[in-house]
Order: sequence, then structure tokens, then C-alpha cells
Amino acid sequence: MTQMALSGAQLIFATSFGYGPSMNAVAARFPNIAFEHATGYLQESPNVGLYNARFYEGRAVIGTIAGRMTQSNKIGWHRLVP
Repeated sequence: MTQMALSGAQLIFATSFGYGPSMNAVAARFPNIAFEHATGYLQESPNVGLYNARFYEGRAVIGTIAGRMTQSNKIGWHRLVP
């Protein structure tokens, strides 16, 4: 993120929860650059914002599509467990 800021970026997205502490440190050094953190909660600088997706909405659409496409009147969900 430091390299992006030094290269002239005006908006930097941190796309994973784990980037929060590092992003806050870089944002403090570059107060004129906007930073956006995915799914975070560690907002320590006024130039840091948070964003998230409404994942359940996509699941609802996929479920509707699956329900309309089934030929057996059955749909299911398979979750891989480590």
C-alpha cells in the first residue's frame, strides 16, 4: 500500500480483513489519500472507510434460480468442511 501511495494512487482498497492494521499505519502517513477496508472494524484515521457486501442477497438469488431450474423439485446446499 505504501508503494501505491507513493506512486500517486488517490484511493486504495484493502480487500481482506487481515489488512486492517497495516492499512491504518499507511493511512496515517498519507492523510490526503482515501483508504477503504473490506469487512473491517479498525478505523483509526479519518481517511479510512469500511465497506462490506451483502453476501446473503446473492445466495437468495442463486436459491431462486435453483428452485426454478430443478426438474426433481429438490434443491440442496453442499458445504465443504475441512
